[in-house]
Amino acid sequence: MHASWPVAVAEPLGRPWRRTDRWAGAWIGDSGTLTNPVVLTAPLDATGAGQVAAEIAEVVPATVPYFLLNPWLSPDVRPHGLALLGHPPLMLRLPTPRDGGDPEGVEVREVRDGEPASVAAAHLAAEATLVEYVAALGRARGRGAGAAVTWAATLADPSRPAVLVASDDGRGDRSLPLSTYSPVGGLRQDPGQAAESSAVAETYGGTVTL
Repeated sequence: MHASWPVAVAEPLGRPWRRTDRWAGAWIGDSGTLTNPVVLTAPLDATGAGQVAAEIAEVVPATVPYFLLNPWLSPDVRPHGLALLGHPPLMLRLPTPRDGGDPEGVEVREVRDGEPASVAAAHLAAEATLVEYVAALGRARGRGAGAAVTWAATLADPSRPAVLVASDDGRGDRSLPLSTYSPVGGLRQDPGQAAESSAVAETYGGTVTL
């Protein structure tokens, strides 16, 4: 399901994308650590890691950042220009009714003009809902806006389970409608940075828009 997300975003925009038997990803934009997702769909050995890195470079230029989502244990891929972001948790909401509603003063609706306070997207694939692009402006944080749009996205189809790869901030938010399961690995490409000097981030938080 996660592998279908970058393709679903890039294809209607006319942006480059590729899906193979080992990975799926896209060049959606030119900046932002989490703008260009690449998702592994099979475990890699040391040889395969180099091959996949070379294939990704054919889609995403070396001057553009991307992040690699890897749900398997794998060899160190930092020699291929990637730096470890961390191990964000996979979160799940089973198809159950929501208790209560949004906090007082918070309204979730589609905004076509004006300035939204918080946003989220729901991608329906493989009989489940993938929640992405959760973000809130500074003035809306701490008021339940992020949790409200996350709830709305998980209920895009109430009959389906919903999943989200969370940040460190989202991991500890008990107002979110999701339970935490096994962590997955996240790495990023550092454009213009030599592999031997790639900085290793301690956590995945701070780079995720949740």
